[in-house]
Amino acid sequence: MKQISLVLILVLLPTLLGSKEKSLKELQDEDVDSLIKRVDKISLSRIVSAVYIDGAVIYTYKVLENLKGDVRDGAIVGVPLAQGVDFLRDFKRHQDPNFWKKHGGRMQADKSGRIKPSFDVGSVYVIFHDRPYHRKSFEYIQIHRGDRKRQDKWLNYIRDHVKKK
Repeated sequence: MKQISLVLILVLLPTLLGSKEKSLKELQDEDVDSLIKRVDKISLSRIVSAVYIDGAVIYTYKVLENLKGDVRDGAIVGVPLAQGVDFLRDFKRHQDPNFWKKHGGRMQADKSGRIKPSFDVGSVYVIFHDRPYHRKSFEYIQIHRGDRKRQDKWLNYIRDHVKKK
């Protein structure tokens, strides 16, 4: 009986103390500053291949730049690109105000509430490697060297935000 009471106290303690763990939806809807702060690993990566297995896709990527944390070349399980969907949408290099709105971003949750990434092989993306994924976790980036005004606003925002820390 003592063991059951102890287990119940441990399970209910966060609720009794008012501690509230964020739901999946709350994490997917968090503002960009909270997103950048929450995750440990962010990279600028090029998708180099896609292997289709039983309805899923294993996308391999090459890290071009570590934006936060130490990310190495690797793979992400996702889904195939959907026909008729603009997966190379970059919101005008992320200058478009629609991207910065709460529900802006290239990826949307499926019926289960999970975000499953899709990529175009050969393209470059900012990748937030920590789960749960956010609707802005896999943004397509057009690389523009030189003039900062021509560079992607989301990429520069992440660089600036991480640099402040």
